[in-house]
Amino acid sequence: MARVLVVEDDPDVRFLLAAQLRRADHEARCVASGEEAVALLASGPAPEVAIVDVGLPGADGFSVLDSLARAGLRAERVVMVTASPAVQLADRVRAQGARYLAKPYAAVDLLQVVAQALAQTQALG
Repeated sequence: MARVLVVEDDPDVRFLLAAQLRRADHEARCVASGEEAVALLASGPAPEVAIVDVGLPGADGFSVLDSLARAGLRAERVVMVTASPAVQLADRVRAQGARYLAKPYAAVDLLQVVAQALAQTQALG
């Protein structure tokens, strides 16, 4: 079981992400904006994995990625999700060391990328 932060502005997608994670025995903490994510990071333990929508209003996903790094979460434990098919966006995510998952995705793909992030983290110590 891992603590997973979900940063997603669409309430339906946020609900589904949380449900998928909880069914896999993860603890899902969900927020709707980058600003809420930053406040949550300041008020408690850092998550073990974060799932962050790139296209957030206000502070976008890349701003949240920076805040997560300042809170001590390594980029390889961050999964950036987006509905944009732009190859440049995927390249930018990977260049920063984060993982990329394109919407729409199956629950099995989401859980696999979370497991990969956790496995890499454990291998790194």
